[in-house]
Amino acid sequence: MKKSNGLKTGHSKNAIEIPKDYIATSLDELKDDLFGGVGTHDRDVYEAELKEEILGELPY
Repeated sequence: MKKSNGLKTGHSKNAIEIPKDYIATSLDELKDDLFGGVGTHDRDVYEAELKEEILGELPY
């Protein structure tokens, strides 16, 4: 996990301020923690189920 340096994100005037002590986690890090690394059984099952759900939501 990376610690923020307190910089504003984005280039617009509506950028959000990230507190200096805020610890951000990337989506990949979160998936690694919850389901294991890429190529593990649990991660493969998660990815397959996610793809099925996304495909099921697509309009015909």
